[in-house]
Amino acid sequence: MEKGTLSTALAQLTIAPDNDNRILPRQAVEVLVDNLRKKARATAWDVIRTAYRGLTCTTTAEGNGTRDWLERSLCLRPLVPYEVGFDVEMWLEQQSLLGHARRKDDAVGKWIICKVR
Repeated sequence: MEKGTLSTALAQLTIAPDNDNRILPRQAVEVLVDNLRKKARATAWDVIRTAYRGLTCTTTAEGNGTRDWLERSLCLRPLVPYEVGFDVEMWLEQQSLLGHARRKDDAVGKWIICKVR
């Protein structure tokens, strides 16, 4: 979720005469689930960084098992309407900016995982 999206979602949770109070509990649960998914994503990424030296996210004739596995393990598919899902490559690019991963030289879809220190 982007930085402003959570604050927008929380602003919608305020009780005001023009808000429909039937939507309030659902929005509260969506925010809680989103935060839980973020925590699960961070924990899963720490485990993946510890366990793997690299990842290959290229498409093969059988499909893309690694890409699908990462989407599930890292909770990258959106569940709530205001959240934008992440593509695995886009998410790994973000992690490379943080120093957690980097592209393998001259290899499409291959990533080197930087170990947890």
